[in-house]
Amino acid sequence: PLPQFGWVAKFDSLGNTCGNLDGPCDSVVYSPAINNLELDRELHWEFALGPNPAKELISVSYELPEMVPYAWLRFYAVNGLEVRSKRLETGKHQRDIDIDRLPPGAYVYELCIAGRALHTGKLVVVE
Repeated sequence: PLPQFGWVAKFDSLGNTCGNLDGPCDSVVYSPAINNLELDRELHWEFALGPNPAKELISVSYELPEMVPYAWLRFYAVNGLEVRSKRLETGKHQRDIDIDRLPPGAYVYELCIAGRALHTGKLVVVE
């Protein structure tokens, strides 16, 4: 049988739909079965981000279980606004993310699966 899917739309504080900055998509699809998991206990995942502080690029290495369709890496300014997001595929990967459009300052990042944060941290961007 085909897997069942649900839709989740993201909205900003003004009610506008928000999409991934890397593409035109304004909604996220994930399996409802992921919502019922104890993500910290039942899924094996790994995540590392560096260098920190960073200037133009950061390197992200991660491993996500195959049962998760994908995850999001989101960056927030200190005022709480999302300033950058990157969709991450399942499996084991290492990729560079361009951050040269982010002004120097402190940011919070989070790794999310099915709308739940698995990991959060701080990133400092320098000139």
